[in-house]
Amino acid sequence: CCQRDSQASLNGGVKLEELYDGWYFPSFLYGSPVAAIEVFSRGGEPNGTICLPASEQQLFRQRKRTDIDSEGIRIRVVTDELPEKISAILDLDHLKGSDLPALNRLCKAVESMEKTNLEKLNAAVLLAEPRDAEEILRLAANLEAPDFIPAIYAPEKGGQFPVW
Repeated sequence: CCQRDSQASLNGGVKLEELYDGWYFPSFLYGSPVAAIEVFSRGGEPNGTICLPASEQQLFRQRKRTDIDSEGIRIRVVTDELPEKISAILDLDHLKGSDLPALNRLCKAVESMEKTNLEKLNAAVLLAEPRDAEEILRLAANLEAPDFIPAIYAPEKGGQFPVW
């Protein structure tokens, strides 16, 4: 919102610039989002940015404000902090408005995960080949169920270890 101007001596050398155009609010991030999606109208005008995870009410307002559910809307991914394999499966550049609630729940789950669990989830997604965000959410919820035992490449070898 502010720029330094070497010529300006008023206001401590800070030049203020108006960002609100009377219709669209400028993007303001409340932290670092797991995913941020910029929405454009048919004419290429920006409709706004949707930052995930968000509360259900925020997501509802952002969907209405950006009009993401209408035809002809284009989407550009601004930020994508999801694990690599998850991003590849979800194909965020071709999202629809109806996909956002599941993606929001997935972003909430990913945001609270530790790095080791993110790596486990990425590996589970690679092996299970889920089709959508709902299936990835189920994988994330059951990450702690199986124990990982390294160096087992055949079922016969797995029988040598006790399962609790």
